[in-house]
Amino acid sequence: MVEGRSCYKYANGVLVYGNAYPGEPIGGEGGACFVGSDGRIAVDRSALVSDPPDIVREPLRPSEMHLYFSDSHSGNFLHCVRTRQPTICNAGVAHRAASALLLGGVAKQLGRTLKWDPAAERFSNDDQANRLLSIAKRPPWRI
Repeated sequence: MVEGRSCYKYANGVLVYGNAYPGEPIGGEGGACFVGSDGRIAVDRSALVSDPPDIVREPLRPSEMHLYFSDSHSGNFLHCVRTRQPTICNAGVAHRAASALLLGGVAKQLGRTLKWDPAAERFSNDDQANRLLSIAKRPPWRI
């Protein structure tokens, strides 16, 4: 936890902080700031900036991931229901994104650092945290 906000450390060493990048006005509301060895890119619903500015002007290589444009997640979803095309965020991406937010909530509620096993989808050696992963189901609901 950093200043009351979540910090996620992934197995490959990537750190993701749940707070704004110091001094960067872009990305704090509905966006993100990505910091790498060559600079940073900040994006939100209305802006895209980089430092140095040339980073966003460099074309993607054929081997790099290319995404298609969508200015509305709900509009994209409805379009894909009609056309049977895949959505901009598939179920796996949506699951992992929502999980990160919910896991941060568990860590905040318990007020301590937790270790998550993404393969098992359980906290490692933490029964108290694992109890917070679901709620009791009322009959006739069950899984």
